[in-house]
Amino acid sequence: IGYYSDGFDFPYVKERAKINKVRLELGYNLAEIDNKYEQASMYGVSHIDILKFIRRTMSTSLKTNSFKLDEVANELLGEKKVDIDINDLPKAWDNDNNKKLNEFIKYNLQDTKLTYDLFFKIYSNLLEMVNITGLIPGDVCRMGYSQFVEWHIIRQSRVQNEVVLRKPRHHELEQRMSTRIKGAFVFEPEAGIYDDIIVFDFRSLYPSIITSHNLSLGAYHKEPRSSVNVNPEDEDMWFSEKPGFLSGILKEIIKLRTKYKKELKKDSKNLFLKAKVEALKILANSFYGYTIFYGSRWYSLESGETTTSFSRHYIQDVIAKAEKSGFKVIYSDTDSIFLILKGKTQKDAHDFVDKINSKLPEMMELEYEEHYPKGLFVSMKEGKGGAKKRYALCREDGSLKITGFESVRGNTSPIAKEVQEKILDLILHKKEEKEAFDYVKKIIQDLKDKKVENDKLIIITRISKPINQYDSIGPQVVVAKKMMKQGIHIRAGSRVKYIIKEGSGIIRDKAELPEELKQGDYDANYYIENQVIPAVERILELCGYDKDQLLGKGKQTGLGNFF
Repeated sequence: IGYYSDGFDFPYVKERAKINKVRLELGYNLAEIDNKYEQASMYGVSHIDILKFIRRTMSTSLKTNSFKLDEVANELLGEKKVDIDINDLPKAWDNDNNKKLNEFIKYNLQDTKLTYDLFFKIYSNLLEMVNITGLIPGDVCRMGYSQFVEWHIIRQSRVQNEVVLRKPRHHELEQRMSTRIKGAFVFEPEAGIYDDIIVFDFRSLYPSIITSHNLSLGAYHKEPRSSVNVNPEDEDMWFSEKPGFLSGILKEIIKLRTKYKKELKKDSKNLFLKAKVEALKILANSFYGYTIFYGSRWYSLESGETTTSFSRHYIQDVIAKAEKSGFKVIYSDTDSIFLILKGKTQKDAHDFVDKINSKLPEMMELEYEEHYPKGLFVSMKEGKGGAKKRYALCREDGSLKITGFESVRGNTSPIAKEVQEKILDLILHKKEEKEAFDYVKKIIQDLKDKKVENDKLIIITRISKPINQYDSIGPQVVVAKKMMKQGIHIRAGSRVKYIIKEGSGIIRDKAELPEELKQGDYDANYYIENQVIPAVERILELCGYDKDQLLGKGKQTGLGNFF
């Protein structure tokens, strides 16, 4: 059991053993570690890399945006790693600093404990995936969504006496890879701050469409027949009403999940029931992607196109009916609809949902997700429209739901994230727009006065490939090379930390390791112009403040003022 053991631990141990001419015999019959296909395997031993399983199957249910051991353990276990700078290890080792080395021993022991505890935390989920696919845990933990679906279908093929289709040949792969399907409907938002937002969400939209309209490979007909489902945008696509093999499997998955969800309500602490519900959700939501995946055995372009066609049809139908009922729709994307009450009540919204559901096919359901007292959509970089998937909503308890902003993205310094989250809270929860503006101005002044702690300015970037393969040299590459000169092992997947220091020259030449920089020796202008301002500018524009005002230059004057 390991955490990122495929990418770091075993490759590192193997390389060290090679340097020291030690034969690393860990597998059955003293077999050595094999590092093929980006996974460490040992003959006769099941090696489980927990990180891969969590990243691939639990990412949507985790609040943290990072998959570092520290962040994941904190959320799932309520425990954290020992706080220590790993870059101090070579120096401590070379100088026989026993006190420091003992701290690293505690660090390693805690990492081991966290990994061990995490395994048993996710064990029931892993076991359920093993039950679904019929494969061993070592394979399941590294599987993608399409593989989960395929192996489940293969198992069902044997049960239902269906032929397992062959894998696509090279020319078929090339043809499929060049094919594109029209995506979901998006109702673009208008930038602004809104009150009384209601969000509706189609429950498992694509799976329910596939099962309701029998959209699967075996049910597709190239010519019209009696009793067929027709693509709402293309009348040359017909699907038999007789249940197809794949749509039938998916229907059973949805029914099973509904059954286990009801049981879970009666026994909410049952980990195995929770695991079943989560595993079946992943499986159901992956079916659509599998049918249009170029490597799929049961590939069906027609099924995929008809699925998205029906999704656009249902979303647009709900939007039209919502506006006819007196609601104002402000945003919609794929399976969600955002509207404002516009003088109506939450009961009116619930009644509207009930009316819609009464006309939908049996497997489909529009759900009332939540009421948000206040929310905002920011503008695009150019133009007046709102940016897709860039919004923040304030829940009734005052907590925020943030989508697409710097606070939930990587490569942003803590100070930028902190400032952005603070002003969103001030604007949406406390409704203090002027206070939000004043707060940002204070942070800008603190940066100029070197009052901000260096720790809040650290930028963390992941190295995506071997250092010698970078054509464009960015700050992270420069810092990675410095770390390598210090004897620190850097490979694809490694994270590097740096601060942009004060001085002249281009940004990459000013990138410095945090521990080699004195407090306050940072480039204040860089952090103001490239971190803080970009994080808040379009939010504060909604409140009537622009960049020049933040920088103390007065409000920007438009050309129209000169006429």
